[in-house]
Amino acid sequence: MCFTKIFSILIAISFLLPGVCFSQEGYKEKEGSKIGFVKNDGANVRAGDNVNFTSLCNLEKGDPVKITGKRYRWYKVILPRKACVYIKKEFVGDVSEKGEAEVIAERVNLRAGADTKYAILGQISKPEKIRIAAEEAGWYKIFPPEGTSGWIHSSQLRFSIEDISPKPEPVDEVVKPDAKKDNGVKLIFKKNLPFGQRPL
Repeated sequence: MCFTKIFSILIAISFLLPGVCFSQEGYKEKEGSKIGFVKNDGANVRAGDNVNFTSLCNLEKGDPVKITGKRYRWYKVILPRKACVYIKKEFVGDVSEKGEAEVIAERVNLRAGADTKYAILGQISKPEKIRIAAEEAGWYKIFPPEGTSGWIHSSQLRFSIEDISPKPEPVDEVVKPDAKKDNGVKLIFKKNLPFGQRPL
């Protein structure tokens, strides 16, 4: 009786295991690296997965980004070159004329701003090299080392460039055909911009 029960359980497990393995593989594939395209001009790449984190840079419509993960409604992406990343000056060696330097300590934090209050974006260790863009009060502003990540809201991305509508012609001003002239100058009326929420 006991043997029959154990045998039945083993048979059931053998049927379930392939399905479990398939689900795990599908999850990894779904969360693996892929390319997204920015939907709107001015999309923020942030230091974390909500709007309270520092904006590291703004992207333009159609810009490609490499996605490495997802948390809630935010995608983790590899930082573009124009993003701001900071490292404490004391952990960096001599800077060459080309703006290159070597990290001289282990597991040095890369931050979203020139202060320890800013979010940590990753870590870097000696003897890795960095490229410096500027110096700010004991900190170096550097180009993002390979693999450094930020976050962008899912509403700002599409996964096919064809899904992104072309940029409209800029129409910021409307001239009234019957607008009165004041001292020979035609009056121009600004269009009312729609009320928006805090930029993502």
